[in-house]
Amino acid sequence: MLEDTRRFILYNVSIILANPRQTYYSAVLFSPRECSIRDRYAHKITWVKARLPIPEGWGAALRTIEGHSGQVTAVVFSPDGKLVASASLDKTVRLWDAASGQVRGTLEGHSSSVSAVTFSPDGKLVASASDDKTVRLWDAASGQVRGTLEGHLHYVTAVAFSPDSKLVASASWDMTVRLWDAASGQARSTLEGHSDWVNVVAFSPDGKLVASASSDKTVRLWDAASGQVHSTLEGHSDYVSAVAFSPDGKLVASASHDKTIKVWAVHQQNLVQDLQVGGYISTLAFSSQYLLRSDLGFHEISPAGTSLTTPFAWTSSLL
Repeated sequence: MLEDTRRFILYNVSIILANPRQTYYSAVLFSPRECSIRDRYAHKITWVKARLPIPEGWGAALRTIEGHSGQVTAVVFSPDGKLVASASLDKTVRLWDAASGQVRGTLEGHSSSVSAVTFSPDGKLVASASDDKTVRLWDAASGQVRGTLEGHLHYVTAVAFSPDSKLVASASWDMTVRLWDAASGQARSTLEGHSDWVNVVAFSPDGKLVASASSDKTVRLWDAASGQVHSTLEGHSDYVSAVAFSPDGKLVASASHDKTIKVWAVHQQNLVQDLQVGGYISTLAFSSQYLLRSDLGFHEISPAGTSLTTPFAWTSSLL
């Protein structure tokens, strides 16, 4: 009963907050068949004759957060899990309270669509990348802009912080990656070498390397201190859409529109695993247990780079 009550409140929290003194018979009607609250009170709603089809159980979704006036392009949790940041085609970033779903702040200033958003590992900053060719840094607590990073010549597609929160890396359709000082906003270096759009960027766990994935079908690893190319990983037959380092930084995984995930040994600079996934992937992430997650499911990868299990599908129990 307590769990049902919690889910009932979470599911209807926006209505409850907007109209706190109402009696929520309509919410009862739209609750799942297995909901104990519905079971207890639905028979009292005798004046409603037509009943819509409803699900059996609550499902995985806890709540729907609404407020943007355009398509949401990216979403991320803060390191402490208390905030959610969302980026949108409406040119804004919104910060939400993860517990209540209420908006904590609207970050306005970009002049075009916001394509990516991320928190610094220390939770103090939010970085947003935009089609206006800039990256903006925001104070996560106040929502005030801390800096505008200008220099890219085309859309900025991705942004990432170094593990120590001191550097920002941005990727762009201008075929470059740029590194910035997070405190001053000054450009540190421009990483050039890709021959097509750069779609995503990531730091290694120790912050010494930067990985960039490009529409030129390659992944490049760069020395974060010098800006020099460490290695170029070739093998994909279509544009590379996602990249992620393993927890120890010894492996890097890349996903491509060629419907494969490739796992590479960073220092040996060679391919150690080629996974046929049968679909397009836009995100990759390693867990601390070497579980490689993508849009299509999970692979358990050994520290040596070999796949230990056949891919298995995403379920809510794996969150």
